[in-house]
Amino acid sequence: MPSPVALSSRLLEVHRALTLPEFWRSVRRLVVAAVPCHSVSLYLHYLDPGARFRVLHHQNTPGHHLPWRKRREISPAQAFLHRHAGLRIFTTEDLFSASEQREKEAYTRHIMSAEGWRSHYCLAYWEGGEPQAIVTVRRNAAFSKAEQAFLASLYDHFAVALERIRRHQEERAVHTFLSEALGLAASGMLVLDEQLHPVYRNEAALEACRTWNYGPTSPYASAKCFEVPARVQAACAELASGGTQTVVLEAPSGGQGAVVRRLSPPRGSLLARPFFFVHFGGAQAATPMAGAALLSPREYEVAREAAAGLSNAEIARRLGKSEITVKTQLSAAYAKLGLRRRSQLAPHLHSGSELR
Repeated sequence: MPSPVALSSRLLEVHRALTLPEFWRSVRRLVVAAVPCHSVSLYLHYLDPGARFRVLHHQNTPGHHLPWRKRREISPAQAFLHRHAGLRIFTTEDLFSASEQREKEAYTRHIMSAEGWRSHYCLAYWEGGEPQAIVTVRRNAAFSKAEQAFLASLYDHFAVALERIRRHQEERAVHTFLSEALGLAASGMLVLDEQLHPVYRNEAALEACRTWNYGPTSPYASAKCFEVPARVQAACAELASGGTQTVVLEAPSGGQGAVVRRLSPPRGSLLARPFFFVHFGGAQAATPMAGAALLSPREYEVAREAAAGLSNAEIARRLGKSEITVKTQLSAAYAKLGLRRRSQLAPHLHSGSELR
């Protein structure tokens, strides 16, 4: 087994993973380095009959194996998992009631014997009565007690990483949906960095900028002639001076008014710079819907509970978070919305809630 320092380095790779491919590579490298084995697999949605069933596999020696769906059909694991929902760790011995029965099983003949292994150790991660992920390590010799103890010690590390990846995927999905929804919104939404370069802009924002710069009857194509209007640039310069958090601009002739906000990065984001949010739409531009849409799903759920009057301790209990996490996410929401007090949250969340 590698030195504790080497294992710690491998574990650090697991905890740094933000995607499933990164997680799989780090798990494979850790397990193969620590435990001599025939192969390692990561099963996703093992009981799902559809396309969500996937397998990531690493085998140290070349050899025959059946297609994964066919393999699943003859495996005793499906019935076993249905009978033992929530079981976190199981081995080959758990799948077979007696060694005599094992020899009669098609799984033994067509898979274990054909591939050259006789023992496997499995870590199963459940959600809603279904195993969302199963890490399986196989070898020909039996696992020693020390090796079983080591593999069992990895369970919580893998669980933390998988939960973080799941949340990351969910937040990406929500942000993708919001970007698509905001792109089709009737009101213009424009996000600028500190140098006033566009970070995000929807079609309505392009059209609004064209009207502000060239008038409502301009023949120019809005995407090709895009330029941040001079009055918006001046508002951003005023906000950058720190005197205020919001500037309301009156509509030009034939156009829409705008609200410009300076949004600070969350506390602790030491390298991130402030940015500016421009919402075109006349009087309606003063509504905070777009600001709330900039919150992550975790920040939004915390801010929503705070707006309802709950204390940090009550929010932590209701959402299953620590008070420190609640405070951090609430501070991030304040910074993104340009607010200072809890009492200011409610009007800024009402309009955006329908998008979540």
